[in-house]
Amino acid sequence: MATKIDTVTAREKLKIRREPYWHRIEKGAFLGYRKMMTGPGGSWIARYLDDDTGKQNYNALGDFSDMPDHHRFDLAKKAAEGWFKHRNEGGSAEVITVGEACQRYVQKQADENKVDAEKDLDRRFKRWMFSDKKLSDTPLTKLTQGMVNDWRVKLTKTPALLQDKTQTTTKLKSP
Repeated sequence: MATKIDTVTAREKLKIRREPYWHRIEKGAFLGYRKMMTGPGGSWIARYLDDDTGKQNYNALGDFSDMPDHHRFDLAKKAAEGWFKHRNEGGSAEVITVGEACQRYVQKQADENKVDAEKDLDRRFKRWMFSDKKLSDTPLTKLTQGMVNDWRVKLTKTPALLQDKTQTTTKLKSP
């Protein structure tokens, strides 16, 4: 028996339970709504069946509580469809943060023996990225253009560090 979750009225009538109520988006792709309290609040989840492995993959989408009740289903559906598209195009089900992505990039430079680049990137990320916990703790799938713009504005207001050019050991290679 299918349960409607696409209207505010239908969601308000749902019983509180841990297991989400599911809405089919397409074959193997579902949008779920978990009602955990009385009233309009609840959280949204995407579920995707991986045809290759037969495993169900889940992605928490959030509660969209900053948006009006009547917009939440559409926003959750759009977020779920974005995640499904990502998965269909070969994207990973693993959710990593902006900070973890930066750390992986630094490690990749180290693995490729780009020691100068690794040290420089590590310093820059520590100063510019990890000092902003809100941004560095944000999952990549939830990163918005507004968040990046706010971070860039913050960078422009940060004083520059003076460099000691006598300590520079990088040499340019001639062509």
